[in-house]
Amino acid sequence: MKTVKTKMAKWKIAAITGAAMVFCCLVAGNGWALAQAKTDPKSTSASEEAFKQVDQIPTFGQGNDLWTFIAKNLRYPKAARKRGVEGKVFVEFVVEKDGSLSNVKALKGIGYGCDEEVVRVVKSLPSWKPGEKDGKIVRTTFVIPIVFQLPAPQKGG
Repeated sequence: MKTVKTKMAKWKIAAITGAAMVFCCLVAGNGWALAQAKTDPKSTSASEEAFKQVDQIPTFGQGNDLWTFIAKNLRYPKAARKRGVEGKVFVEFVVEKDGSLSNVKALKGIGYGCDEEVVRVVKSLPSWKPGEKDGKIVRTTFVIPIVFQLPAPQKGG
């Protein structure tokens, strides 16, 4: 009897693992991604702040749902693959009060189409559970790293 196995490219597994580890470090340390409050000039109201530090961070699904979604939808750009480009793209976005995402942009990228690909995938994410500060639902600025890593060349023949 044969079992059907889902094959996942090695680079996707590496990307998920690396991004998950960095994400956990950022969240656990309440560090870079949650540094301090800032006003978002593109908000619908001048009084609406997008916070970086909140009491309850926004969440997406359960467990590794975010990384699973990204792995399924992220495509390694041909130009980057051809040139052997690897690295991390840091993407920033605002989780709105209704859970939708806005102001998606690559903060630090690696070029060759990778930055645009990350922005495309993040823009396609379904709704999140919004963040809370002082018991109120607030707009929250969020930063996540997405890792691009090509599979190691096969040894032998």
